[in-house]
Amino acid sequence: MGIELDLFPTQGVQAVTAFALADATLTIAVAPWVNLSEEIRRSFHAVHLVSREVLDDDVPPIDEPALPWVVIGMDAYEQGNDRWRFVLNCQEIEYIWDSEWPT
Repeated sequence: MGIELDLFPTQGVQAVTAFALADATLTIAVAPWVNLSEEIRRSFHAVHLVSREVLDDDVPPIDEPALPWVVIGMDAYEQGNDRWRFVLNCQEIEYIWDSEWPT
C-alpha cells in the first residue's frame, strides 16, 4: 500500500489539517478539502527531519503557513531497516523526513 492510499483514500483535493512534531513523533491529520472534519490521523515515529521549505511567498521562511495546507502530493521511499523517507509537498510548504511507517 502506498502512503497516498493510506492517508488520502478519497479522490479530489486533500488538505493537511494538523501537523505537529514533538519528541521525535510527527502527528499529521489530512482530510478532503470539501469536508475538513473528515480527518485521518497518522503518527510517524523516530522522525528525523531532513528539510523544510516554505513555498508561500507571503510567509517568512522561519514561520509556519497557517493550516490547512493544500496537498500536491506525498511520496514514500524505502530506506531499509524499517525506515522510510517521506516527502510531503503542499502548495504552502514542503517537508521531507525519515521515519518508521506511520501508525
